[in-house]
Amino acid sequence: QVQGLGDVQLMANYVLFDNADSVEIPVKHVLMLGGGVKLPTGQSNVKQNEVRLPQVIQLGSGSWDWSLNAIYTIRLKKLGLNLDAMYKINGTNAQDYHFGNRFTGSDRLFYWAKWNRFTFLPQAGVFADAARPDKGNGIDPRESGGFSLLATAGLDVYYKQLVLSATMQPALYQNIGLDYTTVHNRFMVSAVCLF
Repeated sequence: QVQGLGDVQLMANYVLFDNADSVEIPVKHVLMLGGGVKLPTGQSNVKQNEVRLPQVIQLGSGSWDWSLNAIYTIRLKKLGLNLDAMYKINGTNAQDYHFGNRFTGSDRLFYWAKWNRFTFLPQAGVFADAARPDKGNGIDPRESGGFSLLATAGLDVYYKQLVLSATMQPALYQNIGLDYTTVHNRFMVSAVCLF
């Protein structure tokens, strides 16, 4: 077992188009483009019994990684659709290991509800994750990379510039690294500050 903090990821998005404040246009659109960097802050050379653990179970990747993303939301009255896509470009670490670049995308149908100063967005949809094989000394590329598809159900709560989210993702389909890796159900919580 390995425990501790992993890598820190910093992301920024720029609002390219937003007509959500318009009272004359019934269909609301928001388009954001952005990117980020993942810092090699988690340990990537953990050993047990003097033996270095495999890279895939280290706390961090040991590499600087970059990402590009796009988020599009369309809403008519209280019903909307959110599309989200990200491409992650991974670097190579000091052990000459390179995690395969990865694409993730999701679509979520949501319902917009307000109560006092709070806005609630219950949502449901799908999430897809596709990765290229890893590269490194002695690595069989067939043992990594692959594709998985998960259902998504969650709730976002907005209060002023703060967003709290909880999401559950049960696995629907997976074909990852000759089935050496199994995607289990996921549960995530997050907090975001908008400015």
